[in-house]
Amino acid sequence: MITYKNISSAFNDLALKQEERLSILRESASNLVNEYINSLGLEGVMWSDIKGKQNPYIETGWLEGGDFKRENVYRMRPDADLYLEFHVRTVVNDKPIGGDGVVVIVRIGIENDVLIIETGKKEFRFIVPLTGDLTRFHDVVESMKSLVMRTLRSVRHSVSFQ
Repeated sequence: MITYKNISSAFNDLALKQEERLSILRESASNLVNEYINSLGLEGVMWSDIKGKQNPYIETGWLEGGDFKRENVYRMRPDADLYLEFHVRTVVNDKPIGGDGVVVIVRIGIENDVLIIETGKKEFRFIVPLTGDLTRFHDVVESMKSLVMRTLRSVRHSVSFQ
């Protein structure tokens, strides 16, 4: 006979599994972004604008009404499919009056004990082991850089401004 105690216990188990999954997604997203940053060969992670304010070369968040809203991946919530979808903004003009950036969409989920990572508007899809060193993100990182370059080379590029 199923009792409320059984139902409550099943719910608590589900909630714990979802929280563990979200923790893995956030950690993987953070690792991916860090590997992306490391792959760019930046002399530093910040640049100075005309007012002397330090700004990051790489930001995570999302576009909202044409404006980029910064958000740490550890604060992001999954979508209805239990994927984390976020944007990575890369500053492409670090001159003091610059700040222009290109945004790449990243979507990351877990299926069958592997990470499924999509970049762009689902142009690229990768299957990545859940564990291992950061080199496991190499192909994903290269696709992100390729999308940035493609945006810069297109006639109708969509570079976001601060």
